[in-house]
Amino acid sequence: MKKIYSLLLLLVAALAAHAVEYKGQLIVYVNENESMQDAVITIEENDGSYDLVLKNFKLKSDGQVMPVGNIVVTGVKGTTEYGFTTIELERKVVITNGDDPTVEQWLGPLLGEVPLELLAKFDDHALVVGISIDMQETLEQDIEVNFIGSNGDGSGSGNPADVNRDGNVDVVDVNDVINAVLGK
Repeated sequence: MKKIYSLLLLLVAALAAHAVEYKGQLIVYVNENESMQDAVITIEENDGSYDLVLKNFKLKSDGQVMPVGNIVVTGVKGTTEYGFTTIELERKVVITNGDDPTVEQWLGPLLGEVPLELLAKFDDHALVVGISIDMQETLEQDIEVNFIGSNGDGSGSGNPADVNRDGNVDVVDVNDVINAVLGK
């Protein structure tokens, strides 16, 4: 009986939490200097609130790589409209150590709480994120992180504007949005 009870608890926990991993490109601006890198961001839903995790974030500038760490925000309320969920927040966060074994020292934990603004829009297939970190007081840097990615399931282009997920952003997508607004 105890095994059945444990199995039911695991099943309920699995149903309550829904995580999607998105793979894509980060475009990072540090004081207007741009770099690109591959990244994975995970969004997990927990009873109407969301957690966003960007692991092993690194700043790249002038051939230098600065390992920052994991950016994790939890418990963000979301709103869903036209099939896309939006989360946004403005709060201080502590960037934790990453888990990349090739990195000896992560910068993020040394910074303490950093002011972070986040805006993300997603569904189960595509994710767009904008993160702003104001480090003017400590590092004299404004850091902007933009991400666009997909879950790799082959549905669509990974672009949230690809409403019908046919791989193209076109007039058909616009018509789908208009029909949704009109309730058709």
